[in-house]
Amino acid sequence: MAKGDYLLGVDTGFSKSVVTVSDSSGRVLATVRGAGVMLFGPPTPDQVAVVGELISRVCDTAGIERDRLGHVGAGMCGVDLPKDWEDQHRVLCSGLGLDRETTVLVNDAIVALWGATGAGRATIVQQGSAFTSAYRGTMGEEELFDPFDHARLVDLRKEALARVVRMLDGRAVRTPFADRFLEHFGVTNIEGLYELLAEPRGIGWRLLSTIVGVVSTAWVEGDPIATELVEALATDLAVTVRAMAVRIGEGPFEAAFGGGVIERLPSSFLALVSRELTGLCPQASTVGIALPPEQGALVMAGHAAGMDPGELFAALVTESRSGDLARTANQ
Repeated sequence: MAKGDYLLGVDTGFSKSVVTVSDSSGRVLATVRGAGVMLFGPPTPDQVAVVGELISRVCDTAGIERDRLGHVGAGMCGVDLPKDWEDQHRVLCSGLGLDRETTVLVNDAIVALWGATGAGRATIVQQGSAFTSAYRGTMGEEELFDPFDHARLVDLRKEALARVVRMLDGRAVRTPFADRFLEHFGVTNIEGLYELLAEPRGIGWRLLSTIVGVVSTAWVEGDPIATELVEALATDLAVTVRAMAVRIGEGPFEAAFGGGVIERLPSSFLALVSRELTGLCPQASTVGIALPPEQGALVMAGHAAGMDPGELFAALVTESRSGDLARTANQ
């Protein structure tokens, strides 16, 4: 291939960073993972070093020189405010030796949207370690929605804790969900729960971050409290999409949902969200996530390079599905 034909995709967040490289046909050559990077203003030298080391590793794994990289798509947690973008972009490109003209820097929610769907009109809502959402009315004009979650999308984990504490201290009627919740924490009463949650960064809060599976099981079994929690999240997701739909304008669009919380719920949850959307925003079609964010960054980079993003997206999806089939056959 000629110099500059390779695409580089970068996705950084709280828990991890992922860097991937592909050729112009959408064939992924290598993907590497490393420590998370969250920006608070321009990237620090240590943060630049983390990303730089990942780029070196992915190029080594792919067997290409760094100067063979063409357009770069980077989605980074903390690229939130227009006033900070120029400095963030300049420091990142300078520190990594990247061409500013061929490097696109956006919030990580934007590359997640590029990976979620190949539709020109689309929204994405994700709930994992944090809430993220974005929308677009046409490719290349993506926008963030409530980037700091000030409106507070329903969080199953925190809401579950609140409802269980109210059941345990007598403010609400107790259901079997309370016992499942305590069992997850390895305690038998509210005092034990308080003790585990007393340390802000202790094991109790780590256990709470994984409580979604317990909520899911209780919901499937028909527990009324778990049902209220899950239905509240579904409604809030639909309301959030409806608000973004106003910004997109009239006409059909795809609404994608992802993140660790949503992915840990059964497939019937997205069916529930879809029913909510039918009433609130009938022009929306609910879809799952097609590609991971780092591959969404590749599609964004290809679009900036003048490639057909739809074709590149389709090629990456085809390759991804082929890989899944191969892995399944070998298991």
